[in-house]
Amino acid sequence: MTLNFPCSRGLHAMRGGTDHLEEFDDLDWKRDLPVPPMHGQWNEFAKDISAMANTRGGLLIYGVSNDHEIVGVDWEKADLRQYAQWVRNHVHPYLPDLTMFPLADGTKTLLVVDVPASEMAPHLVHGRSDKDKEQQAFTVPYRDRDHTVWMAEHQIERAYRDRFTRTGSTEEALRRHSDFLTKTITAHAAKPSAWLVAVARPTRPLPHGVPPLNRDEARYLLSLAEKRGRALTRRRIPGR
Repeated sequence: MTLNFPCSRGLHAMRGGTDHLEEFDDLDWKRDLPVPPMHGQWNEFAKDISAMANTRGGLLIYGVSNDHEIVGVDWEKADLRQYAQWVRNHVHPYLPDLTMFPLADGTKTLLVVDVPASEMAPHLVHGRSDKDKEQQAFTVPYRDRDHTVWMAEHQIERAYRDRFTRTGSTEEALRRHSDFLTKTITAHAAKPSAWLVAVARPTRPLPHGVPPLNRDEARYLLSLAEKRGRALTRRRIPGR
């Protein structure tokens, strides 16, 4: 079974278990499917998701042993709805763009969880500690190379500061785009008219599992966007 996962590190192929792809901050191998937390302890699935989102996003792949052997999972036992519920219950703020899907070669199946890098980081995970079982707590995990660890107080402070900076930068970028578009329309308007100006900015990069576009595919998308844009400018508004 050969796995090809394009990502920020340029993930290589694994062939027959001979090319060992080590875990890193954007890749975490898991042998077994996620299980419910026992006795009110931390939800490990939610913790791993939060850690990935707090770092730079990445892939959690279930069905691969620690020595990189592809053992697969029992897909009938994979409860994606339950996993999503754990994230809703234990990760704050909620992480909406999580993607879970099977990857199979006809004999074995893996569960791939694509975690986006989140502009709303830091994401806190809710649970209990081993020492104080009655004490509910929020903590902030992150990926330190191939380990999931907890943020210290100064790291949490910096993570919140980075979030506020991202928010301010996004609002400023949208304002600049809106002003530029409004001035452009006004300059080219032949007569008084009414316009609805809308601008948008993507908030997450392409998922790790999406293969890169080649030159022809990129040209096709650009030409399609240009055609759609021209069609919109020619469309008459009813009642105008």
